[in-house]
Amino acid sequence: MPIDGTITPHDSFEAQGMKCRKVTLVAHAKRQTQTWTPSACKHSDGKWKLLKQ
Repeated sequence: MPIDGTITPHDSFEAQGMKCRKVTLVAHAKRQTQTWTPSACKHSDGKWKLLKQ
């Protein structure tokens, strides 16, 4: 099953000493759409990871 989607970054902020951003994730599959708005932070290894909610 193919899944199509987008990631849109929003305002930056700082949390736990890391640069973070709110993001909007939109996924389309099986004629349905799911939308999430988590936060992602850049870790010391340079990778962006979603904050646990």
